[in-house]
Amino acid sequence: MARLPEHQIEQVRESNDIVEVVSDYVRLKRSGRNYFGLCPFHGEKSPSFSVAPDKQIFHCFGCGVGGNVINFVMQYEKLEFIEAVKLLADRAGITLVFEGGTSQSVPQKSDDLSNYYTLHERVTGLYEKALWQSKEAEPVLAYLRNRGINDETLKQFRVGYAPDMWDFVTQQVVKLGLSKEVLNRSGLLMTKDNGGFYDRFRKRIMFPILGVQGRVIGFGGRVLPGDDQTAKYMNSPETPIYHKGNVLYGLNLAKDEIRKTQAVILVEGYMDLIRLCQSGFRNVTAGSGTALTEQHGKVLSRFADTVFLCYDNDEAGIKATDRAGKILLDAGMNVRVIELKDGADPDSYFDDHTHEDFQKLLDDSPDFMSYLIRYYKPRLRSATAKSNFAERFVSDLALMSNQLTRELLLSQFAEGMGLDEPVLFRILRDKTRRQPRQRNNESQNDATNTPGATPGPIRLESATDKAEYELLRLHFTDEEPVLKWLLTNLDAEILERMHFRDIFRQVRIALEKNLPLDRKQIVEELSDSPWQSLITRILFDLDTEKAITIKLAQDCVRTLHHFQLHEELKVLRQRLREVEKSGGDFRAIIQQKQALELRLKTAQPD
Repeated sequence: MARLPEHQIEQVRESNDIVEVVSDYVRLKRSGRNYFGLCPFHGEKSPSFSVAPDKQIFHCFGCGVGGNVINFVMQYEKLEFIEAVKLLADRAGITLVFEGGTSQSVPQKSDDLSNYYTLHERVTGLYEKALWQSKEAEPVLAYLRNRGINDETLKQFRVGYAPDMWDFVTQQVVKLGLSKEVLNRSGLLMTKDNGGFYDRFRKRIMFPILGVQGRVIGFGGRVLPGDDQTAKYMNSPETPIYHKGNVLYGLNLAKDEIRKTQAVILVEGYMDLIRLCQSGFRNVTAGSGTALTEQHGKVLSRFADTVFLCYDNDEAGIKATDRAGKILLDAGMNVRVIELKDGADPDSYFDDHTHEDFQKLLDDSPDFMSYLIRYYKPRLRSATAKSNFAERFVSDLALMSNQLTRELLLSQFAEGMGLDEPVLFRILRDKTRRQPRQRNNESQNDATNTPGATPGPIRLESATDKAEYELLRLHFTDEEPVLKWLLTNLDAEILERMHFRDIFRQVRIALEKNLPLDRKQIVEELSDSPWQSLITRILFDLDTEKAITIKLAQDCVRTLHHFQLHEELKVLRQRLREVEKSGGDFRAIIQQKQALELRLKTAQPD
């Protein structure tokens, strides 16, 4: 079986800074020497998730999950260890060479996600080749150029073409040796009645959809001009790697600029995004085959403070702006609206406008509520129309999770529309009670169901648990006198009775070989262990000003010794009751009890 050498794993780990990788999934803010953010593995409102760049580890003090950069990817992406290493290797441009196998030869299972990534990458190449080399695609290429998109931009976004054939993709991908299940669930093929396959996408301009890590996960296909017989756009269905409710088109290219500017321009379509990007706006993203979702809002809020909505200036686009704005406000973002005139869309806008023209629209864009009130107020001429609109607006607010946001928006709405604020607040309270918000937690990764997950935070509730924790923490110090004392003075009897004895054994074996401990190696060795989260917590604790002394170690040992004597005394008392009840000779037990009580008295911890 192919095996990945340890030095390659180390190379991958060293080539992927944990802050940069985690920042692709979590919005981090620096505080002191570490970074903090909302944990992606459990719901929380106050950040308890921390990343330490100097140690290259993460730890959540809420749910207890922790580890290194590989563990993070395993748990977030729900990957096995080797799959996570492969993903990070691709990210860093490293070619993996397996012992007993070929380059990048990750052992495959029929349901491996890597099968789907491989398949999508292969198909993207086929579509690209068809656009640039096939005679059938010559008018398609001319059309795209006439639309103002240059060749460099087309190649940057890997735009391709699906020929007018039933088996253009099918005949190529069946050669890959993938299981029928993978082919069926990939979203690229359709199943025939006789059990065979045919292409889902035919005679369409193809826009590959890439995940935030830059891997192809789906496609959007646009019909050619003049084809009114079918839907204008066809998108990949939900697959094991493509969940359109939390994927944003172009985010893989825009994320760095979005972080830098703390602002993102959100458009509706692939062509809108491509034209904006070509015109010099690099912080642009778009939905991918679905209306904006709450999860989209959460994703965007990890990267930026402000979002500029730039949807089509028609009735459908205005409704989409209304809906998206409320979702993004609920996600805690500042929302502004770029107003295009005369029914324009971002794509066609650049047919006769410049970068400077659009920048002025960006600079002059109103906040969402000002836009909403200014647009709707003059159009609501009757009391009934105004009442119905207010009812819908309050109903939308009732769905928001943030109470303060609800109330601030309602006050602004009441003032702008000239409505009675107390009345609106009574309606809001009633709707909030009767219409509890549907929490959208499906996309939250459940740490307990992922490879390498922990069973949750280890609670240090008793004095003995705290003493064991402190002793274990001391094993990770660089203070040589403390380490030597620990190795020579912790007797086997105390260790064997510890609650944390399994991790103590492993740590002490490592310490006997290498003094002080190689902390990174310990974290790596515990990749599949529930103790890993305890160790990452300890490593974060080393940054605090907690004492690291032999006296602390001695105090901890006394606490544990005192507890163990108590446990022995409880056993003796129980034996004494049983012997007295049976009428047996209990004099020896009493002597043992008295001796133990004396030892307890002298072993009393400080």
